[in-house]
Amino acid sequence: MPYIELEGEVRALGPGVLTVGSGPEAGWRIQGRGLEPVHLMLSLETGGRALLIRPSPSAAVAINGVEMAPPRTLLDFGDRIAAGTAELRYRRLGPGAEAPGGYLRDVRRGRLYQLHERSTIGRDLASTVVVLEPDVSRLHVELIQRGEAFLLVPHGVSVTSVNGSRLIAPTVLQEGDEIGVGRTVLRFTTAAPSSAAVVPDAAPPRAVAHVARDSRAQTTFMGVIEAREQRSRVVRRRLTRAAAIALVTIALAAAIVSLYADARTASGDLAHPPAHIGRRQSRSAGGPLHRAS
Repeated sequence: MPYIELEGEVRALGPGVLTVGSGPEAGWRIQGRGLEPVHLMLSLETGGRALLIRPSPSAAVAINGVEMAPPRTLLDFGDRIAAGTAELRYRRLGPGAEAPGGYLRDVRRGRLYQLHERSTIGRDLASTVVVLEPDVSRLHVELIQRGEAFLLVPHGVSVTSVNGSRLIAPTVLQEGDEIGVGRTVLRFTTAAPSSAAVVPDAAPPRAVAHVARDSRAQTTFMGVIEAREQRSRVVRRRLTRAAAIALVTIALAAAIVSLYADARTASGDLAHPPAHIGRRQSRSAGGPLHRAS
């Protein structure tokens, strides 16, 4: 659970709003640090970010050394909040807790890759995530762990996207972010798998065939988002198959009805020939006609 830390003392961010200030009305009362009665208001947002609100224009607040101008902003893990003479830190875990690991999941193939202090994505077989595609560089993008956060750093002119937008500058990844490298999409998560076949690091050159074979294999780890997407794909395939069968059935039924109608029409014509055909046949049967002299 995310926390706000001040010199080893922490307050959890959960449902609701945490108020920080020097007055008795503050949820976290900090005295002797030059804070106003309610200096900060913090709440947990989706994706692990925290919303910081400065309720009073006179409350001086700086984020990572930069004075906070708007009345509200979003915090990432590891951000430093200077309020009065107190410096708070927004953390994913409390003091003494082990920093969470990071993982990348190949959305199409289902492979799971564990991240380290420095991880790479590219065509180089020593990369953490090997992507063997022609438009992917040998070193395409780099991930650097900084405390509890993972920083995504582009390299050169390589085109990388995050949630559909091109990556231009280093960006801190949030839970569920999708990284596009070539035609491959990698989803970032900090949720540790209960059981998974994690791809080993730095496969040697002679293991290219094994890497290609393993990249097509499925792992046993599947999160809630992946399970929902798989169910949606199965439902769509079934609906498409049912619609195709229905269209073929309708076409066959229409063809059968058309053939049956043509057959009925033909049999009716044979049973009731036109009148002029009947008169010709009668004249032929009665012999030639002689004009009166």
